[in-house]
Amino acid sequence: MNTLKQLIQWIKQNRDYVLLLAVFSVIVVLILSILFRKETPERMAYPAPFSAEQSGEHLWGNVKVSEDDVESGRTVPVYHASEFDRDMRDAIVSKLGFSGVTEERSGDGVYYLWTRGESFVRYNTVRKELDYNGDPILLPALGRVTLTADTAGAYFEHFSEEILGISSSFSTNVTQAGSSFTVSASPLLGDIRVVNGGNREYPIIAQFSEDGDLLSLSAQLSTFRDTGDTVGLVPGDDLAEYIRTQSYPKEAFLDSISSGDPLCETCDPYGLYSLDSFTDAVISDIEVVYYYDPLAGADVLPVYRMVGSGTVVDEESVTHPVSVVIYANAVEPSRIVLPSDL
Repeated sequence: MNTLKQLIQWIKQNRDYVLLLAVFSVIVVLILSILFRKETPERMAYPAPFSAEQSGEHLWGNVKVSEDDVESGRTVPVYHASEFDRDMRDAIVSKLGFSGVTEERSGDGVYYLWTRGESFVRYNTVRKELDYNGDPILLPALGRVTLTADTAGAYFEHFSEEILGISSSFSTNVTQAGSSFTVSASPLLGDIRVVNGGNREYPIIAQFSEDGDLLSLSAQLSTFRDTGDTVGLVPGDDLAEYIRTQSYPKEAFLDSISSGDPLCETCDPYGLYSLDSFTDAVISDIEVVYYYDPLAGADVLPVYRMVGSGTVVDEESVTHPVSVVIYANAVEPSRIVLPSDL
């Protein structure tokens, strides 16, 4: 009790000092809270990789997406794509046995061209694609092999590391025609593969002979860096509603029209047909993929890739079976900006 009285008496006698100490303590606490508080990072909005301005109302009205088809509640990283630098590109060309570059300009951009007889390597600076066509190229760095459909995928990964300088895991699809093997490859970012827009799908397509010689190559030369940001995926029940909305970012491509089908007489050069006549859409497969189109920017975002089938009707009202590939935005809408809004 005496101690408390003594403390009160001391405070009364030193009131100015106590007040100054209290003010100083408050200031210190405020400064420390500012210095060490955890800032909530701003949630960046990304441009959608494609617009919502597509025809084909019959298509969107018929697309059925089940909630069970899409994994709900998942978040995935956002990646940033970078072009190979000149030294990396020239190293690939040198390994293919070419030198002496020339520059060409056309309406769709600048090309670099290396030639040897009838063979050539060409690099498209807009699409970031390197193509090879010509005589078979022996690849001593890979050793002599006898390829099969079962070993061509692993051989491609060896080729990618040794020749292209890409150390990555791939999702590959191997097709055989006679004694040659075509490997279509998508780099994997985590467990999600990277795809190109349109009908191409695979960023790298390489053709090899049975002996492992390179017959042709088309490779999009990009590296991918995790930005540290993540985005949530649109759940299936919301996607089923969004995809029918005209303003929702999506695009569709009709393909797999039989070459013997008379409809091909009215196809465009890519074998596509107007979406306006597409009906009876049945979606058979949905996959989360990273969509990368250099023309759309360097952000690599997740989209839903849907594969299905349906019919188109020609000018004589004859129906033809076709397959359809749909790309639809998979990022929560609050994190997406339409190209038309930029």
